[in-house]
Amino acid sequence: MTNVVTSNATLDSITIGPATLQAEVTVGESEQLTARGAYSDSTFFDIATEVNWASSDPAVVTVSNITGEKGQITGVMSGFAEVTATDPRTLVTDTISVVVLQ
Repeated sequence: MTNVVTSNATLDSITIGPATLQAEVTVGESEQLTARGAYSDSTFFDIATEVNWASSDPAVVTVSNITGEKGQITGVMSGFAEVTATDPRTLVTDTISVVVLQ
């Protein structure tokens, strides 16, 4: 007999990591971001592969939505942009500032 556990928990928030308010990457370099989901039943899960990632300025920093690379940022040119993670089911989002250094 298999036990099946179901939950009616809903996603309350997403926190993008690293654990700082700002990520830094150098032009031509990449860094992996994380996305942690906080649910209504007080559980937390890594949801980086489940969210959709977007950059406010892909000319400065790109972010991957490719399987196996989701959440990977790459510096394109020096500047500032924001990267957002959005859960496609609930539309819950979080944004992190990214500074690209020369």
